[in-house]
Amino acid sequence: MDRTVRQTLFGLPKDNENGLVFPSTRTGEQRPDVKKAFATALKKAGLSDVRFHDLRHTFASHLVMKGVPIMTVRQLLGHHGLRMTLRYSHLAPEHIGRAVRLLDEVFESKTDTKTGTES
Repeated sequence: MDRTVRQTLFGLPKDNENGLVFPSTRTGEQRPDVKKAFATALKKAGLSDVRFHDLRHTFASHLVMKGVPIMTVRQLLGHHGLRMTLRYSHLAPEHIGRAVRLLDEVFESKTDTKTGTES
């Protein structure tokens, strides 16, 4: 659990005695599932065409784009094989472009950009 999640959880109201993070607003008991609550959150956020499972893809993708080794992402997702993890971790177009631009640094350090001669 990272610091942001920890702070968020500890910041939630502690008005239920059963220790649930997201108790049913109707009964106070454990929710049978989170589909309705997730749909409500999406509506309030103005989002559409988002599935709960998309959160796992987003989690994996952000970790990979921040440089976390793919084997670590695999372990965090609980995958046994790397193939499934690779399906989950999508790179944003900007991230791909940024990776290609790194090559400019290699060539700029070897070639004088004004004269075109190698240094």
